[in-house]
Amino acid sequence: MLEQLRVENFVLVEKAFLDFHPGLNILTGETGAGKSLVVDALGLLLGERASTQYIRTGAEKAVVEGYFTSQHREIARVLEEFGLDVSLDEGLLLSREITKSGRNVCRINGRIIPLNMFQAIGSYLVDIHGQNEQVSLLSPERQLAMLDLRGGDELIQVREEVTSLFKQLQAAKRELESLQGSPEEREKLLAYYRFQIEEIERAQLRDGEEEELVQRRQILLNQEKLLTGTAEAYDLVFKGTRMPSAYDQLSQAVAKLETLVPIDPSLNEALVSTRNALYQLDEVARELQDYLSMDDFDPAELETITQRLELIGDLKRKYGGSIQEIVSYKEEAIKKLAILQAQEGKLQQLLAEIKGLENSYYRKAQALSHCRQEAARRLEQEMQEALRQLDMPMVQFKCHFAQKDRPDETGIDAMEFYLSPNLGEPLKPLAKIASGGEMARIMLAFKAILAQVEAVETMIFDEADAGIGGMTALKVGQKLAEIAKSRQVICITHSPQIASYGDVHFRLYKENNSGRTVTKIETLTDTKRVEELARMLGGGPTDMTAIRHAEELIKEASREKQLSDC
Repeated sequence: MLEQLRVENFVLVEKAFLDFHPGLNILTGETGAGKSLVVDALGLLLGERASTQYIRTGAEKAVVEGYFTSQHREIARVLEEFGLDVSLDEGLLLSREITKSGRNVCRINGRIIPLNMFQAIGSYLVDIHGQNEQVSLLSPERQLAMLDLRGGDELIQVREEVTSLFKQLQAAKRELESLQGSPEEREKLLAYYRFQIEEIERAQLRDGEEEELVQRRQILLNQEKLLTGTAEAYDLVFKGTRMPSAYDQLSQAVAKLETLVPIDPSLNEALVSTRNALYQLDEVARELQDYLSMDDFDPAELETITQRLELIGDLKRKYGGSIQEIVSYKEEAIKKLAILQAQEGKLQQLLAEIKGLENSYYRKAQALSHCRQEAARRLEQEMQEALRQLDMPMVQFKCHFAQKDRPDETGIDAMEFYLSPNLGEPLKPLAKIASGGEMARIMLAFKAILAQVEAVETMIFDEADAGIGGMTALKVGQKLAEIAKSRQVICITHSPQIASYGDVHFRLYKENNSGRTVTKIETLTDTKRVEELARMLGGGPTDMTAIRHAEELIKEASREKQLSDC
């Protein structure tokens, strides 16, 4: 459930904080007051596309935060899959920050996460219903998905098994196609893989070799500089042709300290350290002499190293960016070669596997079709009842089935919703017959039915009153209140009839602040709620007719909710 929403510097909203409640939360306001901004803000929390246009003029960033409580087991599973150590008992704080640079940051309980994680978790928290979803309902694929959802866990499990079998079948067919080339093509591939394997094996590559060769080449290319520098270092440390060497000067220091220690024993530690330094210089001198005496600069070696590096570079261009990748490429080529060599046996094996998968797929797809037929009968009855409650008394609703020309991962069924809104009219596809007002009620009916099986705890309706009014709006309000018994519902509406059913009522309004227009949000008291409904009825705070009408709407809605609870 969405308990709190904080919006900062979001379009016209400077700062807003909403405490949502269980049940039916109503948001109203004048046209242009910014009601849709709440839906946009919530959309960001669900991972919708961010835009710098959301940032309030003059601000550096926009921030949207939502605090959710939930015990949805799927959320816990997703959090665990993503490696997020978050306890649902502590709630989930989702935040989205958009900066003027275009960078946007998603956080869950303060931890930055990728957008795809944000979207995955948000899909289990909130279901937003608006005009776009009504359009999506016209798609037969979307209709089939909604029927499956109504079918419950058993149907969903069968569908997942169908999907798994279809994917296995497609993978086996793709593998078969890859093996069923012409004999000439297979022979070319065999020769090609053998050549690659032999070329890589002939090179006898080893890990770290290239780095060693590059380092050795560097030494050979700079041998004169190395020898000259080493000789100069030896001269400075030990020989001293131009000035006293470091060794001679340190020897003199030792001799001097030896004469002083008998006078002041505290200088003994300095004497010991100086002697040690002298011994270390002896070691340095020997090492430098050894380096100068090495006969380790063979000109032929440089040519050999250069040729070896060219070979490695050629192999890298062909097979990978490193020796490790080249070796991995060889190992993969060996596997492919083995597959080709065993091709005849594999072909027969794949043909048998495909036949078995096809039989399993069609058996399971038939079982899925049977489950759907049963779910369709239940859905037809539920939809007709729900639509009659929504002031469509003569409606007929039917799930029309056909068999797909090409079965896919959803099974063998092609299904489309058919509707007859008026008595005597034939059933026709929903996409060809429903008006805007009918579509709003059809989607609301679906939401009411699916609320029984969907685990999403918060449902948002953006202008569920589109294309309806009067008594129909009252029926819509009743249906929203019915859904709100088991789900938190947030509804943005222009209809006073729908608003009268709210358990809590928010009003959005604009005001001028220091020459700037800002959108404000307030939670309405009983008195202000009556005034807001009066405004929505076309009156105002002093229009007693509108006030009385508003009061009557609220009383009647309260009475209806109490009766439905009985």
